[in-house]
Amino acid sequence: STGHYCTRDGRHGFRRHFYQHAGFRYIETERPVVNNTSPYESDRQLCDAFRFHFDDPPMGANFHKALAAAAVEGLFSIGVDARSARAMELGCGPGRAVLELAKQ
Repeated sequence: STGHYCTRDGRHGFRRHFYQHAGFRYIETERPVVNNTSPYESDRQLCDAFRFHFDDPPMGANFHKALAAAAVEGLFSIGVDARSARAMELGCGPGRAVLELAKQ
């Protein structure tokens, strides 16, 4: 069975006005198009915060990975298993340190 692709009006069938190339699609229209951008793509402070948290620095270690490793090491030194401990990070921004702790 070819399913819904076999009919002329098939929902996912080829449509002349709907060009597709390499996974990108665009539609030709006469109506005005409004492109809304996410603040996560255009706000400089947000972009910098995400870069600081998630990009690997050109030299040295990522601060949040090192912080999580130090916290786990500190728990181990006092005899607490990191898997059973709980953590709350205040002023965490995107929360990279907590994500790193969750991996432990």
